[in-house]
Amino acid sequence: MAEAGWYPDPQEPGFVRFFDGRQWTGERRPLASGFQGAAGGAQPSQPTQHIGAPPQQAGPAGAPGAPWSTPQHGRPPAPPAPAGQWPPAGPPAPAAPRRSHARLIGALAAVVVVAAGVVAWLLWPGGGSPALTYGGRPIAAPASVLTSAEQQVAALVGTRHGADAPSTRCYFARPRTAPAGRPDSDVEQTVWCGPVLFVDGERSQNYLAIPLMSSGSGGAVTLRTAPGIDSIQPQALDQRLDYVRPDGLTPPKDAGISAPKPPAAEPDLLTTAPLGPTPTPKGLPDARIVGRTAGVTLLAAGEIPRYGEGDAARSAPPGQKLYAFFVKYGRGDIGRAKATAEFVVGNGTPRPLPVPTDPEDWIIAAVPDGSSAKIVLDNAGYEQSLSVPDGAPGPDNIAVLLRKHRAGVIADRVSIPVHLANSSGSADVVLKADASTASLDFWIPGHTFRHPTSARDAVLSVHASYYYADSPGKTYGFDPALLHLRLPDGTLVNAQNVAGKDKIYDVFVVPADFTRGTLEIGGQDIVQGVTVTIERTIRIPISIPAG
Repeated sequence: MAEAGWYPDPQEPGFVRFFDGRQWTGERRPLASGFQGAAGGAQPSQPTQHIGAPPQQAGPAGAPGAPWSTPQHGRPPAPPAPAGQWPPAGPPAPAAPRRSHARLIGALAAVVVVAAGVVAWLLWPGGGSPALTYGGRPIAAPASVLTSAEQQVAALVGTRHGADAPSTRCYFARPRTAPAGRPDSDVEQTVWCGPVLFVDGERSQNYLAIPLMSSGSGGAVTLRTAPGIDSIQPQALDQRLDYVRPDGLTPPKDAGISAPKPPAAEPDLLTTAPLGPTPTPKGLPDARIVGRTAGVTLLAAGEIPRYGEGDAARSAPPGQKLYAFFVKYGRGDIGRAKATAEFVVGNGTPRPLPVPTDPEDWIIAAVPDGSSAKIVLDNAGYEQSLSVPDGAPGPDNIAVLLRKHRAGVIADRVSIPVHLANSSGSADVVLKADASTASLDFWIPGHTFRHPTSARDAVLSVHASYYYADSPGKTYGFDPALLHLRLPDGTLVNAQNVAGKDKIYDVFVVPADFTRGTLEIGGQDIVQGVTVTIERTIRIPISIPAG
């Protein structure tokens, strides 16, 4: 551009106007001989210029006041004419001096460089950008770094059953206030990618901060994302940072995504897992199985919509429902042995119940819609079950072993008149009987592999000692034919001797909910050729608390 100074007014001949180096001003005055030109030297008056013709620039240094017509200097580039007067109406100006021409080319080159930088920024160049540096060095192919990170994130979202959005992308991060000695263009050693959410994620925490690794010495630095990003959890954007990309995009204000639901579990699943945010199923107060040497209690059970937390969370498979239940193993009726219950769906094959390794874990099972499920315990050859999830006992469950009260006190002493007779003669004796207690069992005491046919029945044992005064130290018993148990409804139950040859252990098979009855000792029987007659029926009341 021309230097500042007074030049002939392109709009009004005979006047000069001041040009400030950038544009015409409003200052003008009549043209007079010897006026000061742009270079400050005295210049003679010149012929009137064409309107819009650019003023001449001063000649080379050391030649002030050179006339415009001086051929060795030519005319400099003109300042812009007033509005509406460009291009100039007059003939073209002579060529500018070499010095001014070089300055013009340099200015144009600078404009081209700036424009190229803008285009490069918008078109994602393969090379580094001066606006993005790392450790003070330009970043080689910054767009490629972000593209690679976005590919990693897309794969991670698929693997972790996550959710993303059309606006999901990665960004470099720069501190809003650069540390001392660090250029403002320097980015952090992480890229931030989002928005993304995984199962059970919080909507406000939806960006992954992925570490960067650098390589290369001198010139541009090469960045790449660190491997193994599977364990990175989303977090909120750090408000101390600015997030930038070569294309100028910034993180959206509203992510527009929500945490996804858990994916479906495998069909017919049987496993252990924590419930996660799922409410705990209801407790079951009396869902127990008691076997001979082992037992299992179904503490709680219920249908659940999902289980687990985060990436491990799962929902019900299509066409199936999920049950969660908690079991506890315990002792049996007459001992304790290790046992494992099984899980059976419908009439399917039994599968061993998995054992939780964490006290917070539950057993989780997937069951087809419309199918039944149960827990089965096979102990000592006797199979019992509990339905899932209501805990109802199976038809073969041993009812008496679930009772809280299975014994009662008798504390009664009686005298029993007995008449003995055979072919050699007869005799009358009096036996004494001490009845102490009565108990209900399924596995017969002393004969624990024997039990009633029905699980709804129990064995009633009356603990009584019979002795004869003339035979101190000896105890006796009556054959089953002389013992009966009368139930409240009048039913008479015969005794059974389970002791075997030459011994007597009389028991009665009664309903498992037995509470009251009367032991009757009376009648007549032939034992080893001797007729034994109870001359008077003896009755001993028996009572066991209910429940």
